[in-house]
Amino acid sequence: MFMIDENVDIYPVSDSTKVSSTDVFECTSDNYMQRVTNNLTDFHLRNGNARPLRVRTTNGCNLLTDGTYVISSY
Repeated sequence: MFMIDENVDIYPVSDSTKVSSTDVFECTSDNYMQRVTNNLTDFHLRNGNARPLRVRTTNGCNLLTDGTYVISSY
């Protein structure tokens, strides 16, 4: 299966009117914790921008955020 164009709309938990469109970062179940624990990665919300992590599963995929932003559409 090929992914051609993947993007999400996100907004900060504190303000649902500040929706921004961004892409996702593809990870595996083996390496996603490296991005979660590193505070310098773009997984973490900074200045209204972040890139959620996408981890493939047997049922599809999981999208992960740092908890300070919400994914409104995928």
